[in-house]
Amino acid sequence: MQKVVIKTVAGPHAGMSFWLSDQVIVVGRTSAADVVLENDKSMSSEHFRITANRDELQLQDLNSTNGTKVNDQLTKVCQLQHGDKIQAGQSVFQVICEAKPSTGNFDPDKSYRAPSQIELAPSPIASVPEKRIVPSRAMEVTCETCPSGLQRISGPVTEQTNVQDLIDMLLNKEHVFWMVDYSRLGERVPEQVTLKSSTLFPPRFESAAANLPVLLSNSEVQDRGELLRLGWGKDAVVVLTTELSKSELIVTLKQSIDPAGDEKPEAGIVGICWPSILAAVLYANPGECQSLLSDRRSVFMESDAGGGWQIFGGSAKIRQLENAGVLKVVEGQG
Repeated sequence: MQKVVIKTVAGPHAGMSFWLSDQVIVVGRTSAADVVLENDKSMSSEHFRITANRDELQLQDLNSTNGTKVNDQLTKVCQLQHGDKIQAGQSVFQVICEAKPSTGNFDPDKSYRAPSQIELAPSPIASVPEKRIVPSRAMEVTCETCPSGLQRISGPVTEQTNVQDLIDMLLNKEHVFWMVDYSRLGERVPEQVTLKSSTLFPPRFESAAANLPVLLSNSEVQDRGELLRLGWGKDAVVVLTTELSKSELIVTLKQSIDPAGDEKPEAGIVGICWPSILAAVLYANPGECQSLLSDRRSVFMESDAGGGWQIFGGSAKIRQLENAGVLKVVEGQG
């Protein structure tokens, strides 16, 4: 199945995105939906359904009050293609399709499901004007305050973009950790990686540990540039900065993934290891993963199916970058 990202490009939840493959997702205004956009008052409680099956992507309007448009045409049922625009209520979504790498017989999407609901904070803070940021290397990027209250710095990835240079410039190299899903890279976990001390998943998943995301310290990644080349655009790599040790970070991540320590995957943030899921959570409500972020921690990952990059953090992270001379924030619209 191809990789499909649905990005919200306009409306009260602009900037939010979700990823799907071989599954059915209902989008609506209430908790009856899988993806909840409660601030869009023109959207029905269950507005439309997207079904991803093999290489087909189908949209079905669920008898919504205001209807669903695809490329400005009202529709009840239609096939979606890359680049299509979906309008529901005040929200506009863009369909982004990318080829999904083969992962052999093991399918991480079926073994570790995405959360059943992605909810925005009930009372998001007022949006602040987008700021233009000029890094020291003369590349302009933007900064915004998310509904969650976190700051997000983002920019495009072009042929001239060196993602490794970005990471070195924006993150504290001494305290960098990597969450890597080697199965999505079509690669085996390197033999030198100790799975027992690197797996993020509860004990019930240990039998599949070689096919699940792992946490690596900077020193355990032999060729960071090659890892980024292989993983970029495949929803496979997240880069973290934290003052915690690897063992401490493993414990806090496991608590986010499986806080109750039981057999109920819906109890935690299932999918936290993948940029498409993690970005939606951080944009909407960081309270869901407080163990991952503090005021000086940050998370770097791809956006727009690899067409861009983004870094989430607190206001202290922005000040830290400014004080270090890495960024210069310019007030006003970009």
